[in-house]
Amino acid sequence: MRWIGLVAVGAIAGVAVGVGKPDGWSSSATKRARAAPQTEEFRWRGSVADGEQLWIRNMNGEIRVEAAEGTEIEVLAEKRGKKNSPSAVEIVTVMGAGGVTICALWEARESSCEPGGGYRHSGKKKSDVNVRFVVRLPDGVPLDARNTNGKIVANGISSPVVAKTTNGSVVVATRTGDIEARTTNGTVEAQTGLGAIVARTTNGDIRVRIDALAEPTPLEFVTTNGSVTAELPASLNAELNVSLSNGKIDTDFPLTVQGRFNSRSIRATVGAGGPEVTIKTTNGSIRLHSVGTGEI
Repeated sequence: MRWIGLVAVGAIAGVAVGVGKPDGWSSSATKRARAAPQTEEFRWRGSVADGEQLWIRNMNGEIRVEAAEGTEIEVLAEKRGKKNSPSAVEIVTVMGAGGVTICALWEARESSCEPGGGYRHSGKKKSDVNVRFVVRLPDGVPLDARNTNGKIVANGISSPVVAKTTNGSVVVATRTGDIEARTTNGTVEAQTGLGAIVARTTNGDIRVRIDALAEPTPLEFVTTNGSVTAELPASLNAELNVSLSNGKIDTDFPLTVQGRFNSRSIRATVGAGGPEVTIKTTNGSIRLHSVGTGEI
């Protein structure tokens, strides 16, 4: 997909209307033509002041984020539907004191997109339209991306990231910047060269890697049905709180265990001690390794 245009525009693409049927045109071909999805695109380009951020809000469809080449934010929203027209979903941009909020709003009894990431739907009408956001994010601009049905992928950026969905995986990799990654049904993969990570899911595995911590910070990796694999700096100083019900614990960090050793629950000191690192699952194993020695 090429990035063109300077402001938000909408354009209906790929809808053809014919008169009559050419020779050899079958009823199955007619059905396929009728079922061809309709698409529309929305584009926005702009910038935010230092200390301001970007909020992306979606309900059905994925969100993808990559590093921008310059200092401007670029957002492409691809709307696609078969039974329902993409024009029924409005992409709204709201500027506020804290930055810019961009939302996909479906037809509903009541819906809103507000400054600071405010997003609400009440009485949403049934629709098969989905929206795919593609974002190019400049270095240093914090991102808060939230979804309901669809994955979130952010790769190669240098900014703090909050990424939350309900049904779908979350994959975030930053060169620098703290990460908060959450889903209910899906895997979480998070990696940062410099920063802290909080990763949570209910049904899915968690895989995280932190090359270095900018400062002592609590870390949290929690799932219910899935395994947790974490690679943390070899110089880690922390209080470790690990628990599971069905699975095993594997680590290469030297641990000073507090109290009696229990293969299902461990409270231990790593290095000189420090902020708490919480790793929990119910059904799955836990693997904790220093960077470069484990598999992630």
